[in-house]
Amino acid sequence: MALGSLYLGPKDAVAKGEALWRLAHTAVATSWQSLITHRGPYDACKGVQLLITALLGQIYGALSKNRLIRTTSQVFRPLGFLWARHCGMLDSEPFSVESLPFPNASMEEKERQWRTWAAREIQQRALLAYHVLDGLVAQMSGDGTSTRHVANPLILPSSEAAFDASNVDEWLAHMRSQRFLPSPFGSFLKAYSLWYQTRTRVTL
Repeated sequence: MALGSLYLGPKDAVAKGEALWRLAHTAVATSWQSLITHRGPYDACKGVQLLITALLGQIYGALSKNRLIRTTSQVFRPLGFLWARHCGMLDSEPFSVESLPFPNASMEEKERQWRTWAAREIQQRALLAYHVLDGLVAQMSGDGTSTRHVANPLILPSSEAAFDASNVDEWLAHMRSQRFLPSPFGSFLKAYSLWYQTRTRVTL
């Protein structure tokens, strides 16, 4: 709701959005010790919901015109990486395509694997989004990033088609059609960095 308020027309929308952001920020800042212990039934580790909440707060802070909110967000930005490392998110094993249920598996087994995969995918996308946002904010503010991006062990997310699947059979069909080993996100960043440096030298 706070993010949506940035794009609404009414004059009081921004004020209400800022009030919501402050409530969420205060809750995270004062209760992160308990929030970090929460673990969903299919999560690979604790703290995933805390990271997602921090990510949404950082996105709002980056888009806000309020300087105090932007500054507060920048100060708290490194905490997301600290929480992720503390909870072992960077060390979580990705979902293996070998774990995909067979066509003759029970619906309960298919549903369980689907939900397990979805939880891992959400965690992975939240981590990747936090890295991307960290780079964008660092670029806009002129400061350094909160962590070394090329050193992270993250892999690229699965296809949007699989992520947007509306039922387990649709998900399985998309997953079986993309049987490959995910590329490390760090390898992508290194390749992009080399390409950018080469392009810059050619331009100059």
